[in-house]
Amino acid sequence: MKVRSFLIALTSAFIFLALLMLGLDKAMAHTSQVSLENKVFKLPKTAQFFPKETALTLHLNAESNKTPQYFEDSAHLNKTKESIQVSKKIIDGLFALIGLDFDADLAEWISPQISLALLEPDKPGQPNNWVLGISSLDQNGAQYFLQRFWQKKALAGANLKIASNDGVIIISDQKVPLESNSKHISTALINNQLLLLASKKKVLERSLTISQLPDQNQLGDEELKRTIKHLKDGVAFITISPQLLHSLFSLPLKVNQDSNLKGLNASLRSTMETISFDGIFQFVNPIEGIENKLDQSISLINEAGGPIEGLAFLNSTSELLSKSSKDPLKQLIRKPLLDNLYKTKGIAAKAIIGLDEGPLLWIKEPQGWVLGTSQESPLLSIIDKIFMQQKQVRSEVIVNNQVFQIWSKLIAKRIGNHDTLDTELGVILSQGSHNNWWGENLESLQQKQEKGLFLRQKQLEKLNQNPESHPFLQLALNSNQAKQQLENWHPWRLLQALTGNSLQEIVKGLALSIDTDWFEGQRAIHLRANIQIA
Repeated sequence: MKVRSFLIALTSAFIFLALLMLGLDKAMAHTSQVSLENKVFKLPKTAQFFPKETALTLHLNAESNKTPQYFEDSAHLNKTKESIQVSKKIIDGLFALIGLDFDADLAEWISPQISLALLEPDKPGQPNNWVLGISSLDQNGAQYFLQRFWQKKALAGANLKIASNDGVIIISDQKVPLESNSKHISTALINNQLLLLASKKKVLERSLTISQLPDQNQLGDEELKRTIKHLKDGVAFITISPQLLHSLFSLPLKVNQDSNLKGLNASLRSTMETISFDGIFQFVNPIEGIENKLDQSISLINEAGGPIEGLAFLNSTSELLSKSSKDPLKQLIRKPLLDNLYKTKGIAAKAIIGLDEGPLLWIKEPQGWVLGTSQESPLLSIIDKIFMQQKQVRSEVIVNNQVFQIWSKLIAKRIGNHDTLDTELGVILSQGSHNNWWGENLESLQQKQEKGLFLRQKQLEKLNQNPESHPFLQLALNSNQAKQQLENWHPWRLLQALTGNSLQEIVKGLALSIDTDWFEGQRAIHLRANIQIA
């Protein structure tokens, strides 16, 4: 089953940041010039210039301690490594979007401490405004950049405007007649160390104003600081508004409307092989608690096996898929699961999942899907009635001393000038000691008995290292399955266009989980994800 959901889309959206940081990590091993440690994140001083309410905020906080040539060096290290090359292309492309040449304008002086805020547009339908904060590694780097940058603009015919806001000089341009693709930018330099760039002069003026108002900026947001402490350590911190979660990342709209979603806050960390995402959805209204059926869950995992390409585990299936509930956790899981469920052939998977009242394990074997349920739910008598309506009857077959129950019917099939009989298979059941295993075909059930689950278990164990954690949804995909989820996703295609080549070969696997967690005195939704990178 293809579980192409908001959860996958959201975590995949941060790959471009992850690749950048992965390049930093690998380069660090060669240069020892930059310290990029996954640690408890602290908001940088740039957060003082960002309003509390933004569409999206990113704070990247690597610590540089020796050289201003870091970014430039990392771009030239070991060019045979694909991730480094992709990181460089993404960096170049992202800065090109705002009219800057990274190598020519920034590489010599920029610090790995970068902050970006996307602001809500002035009017519906207009593009988002933005503010970018870049720290300088020396006293003169940012100042020299501004001199060169604005001199180039003036020579091209730009009408420069210079203003002062509480002693801070703001420079902006109105028109560059000789540069048809020129981007309008306003700049301000704070204490010769922090360079602020913005899409409009008034946006920059507002940033300078709120920097003096702790109750309106992110650095003074005590709730935001408590949220950061609740997340895993990392090198980046991200906030996303409810509006952007829906419009850009396809969060089901009802989650916004029915639950007063406040937004998503998340940390991002990287190692040599894995990008980790740890996020919390916070709500104004409390969300419901769901019974965690732990014993049955462990039993299903213990009986699973085979060369599994992907697995999805649902705890308390009937509650999570209840259509009557407005609980955001259930809405977040239900819609993408049902949307993909209805794409499967026949009625078997739909019927089994719809009737299951306990935990459920969906396995994608190379030969087809397998569903694991408890023996008490769904009852065979109910399954019988459903298939009888399709004129399918139950029979038994013994293969290698193992009994399989089969729901099927005979059909006539035309071959050339003659009719012949064929079998239309509904589903095959193999009963274990505690659980029922429903297969798309005999081959998939036989593959389940082989070894191979370890690889997917290892993905989930790395994701949820707390042995007492048993999330309501867990997903683990191998390289091919992860790539299939990404290849038709529009933001992913845009990212590939930014780099000028395919990123598919970089992705080696994906794991995620979603659970409820206590935060600020009420339940929140906790999303974790790991992306394996080559």
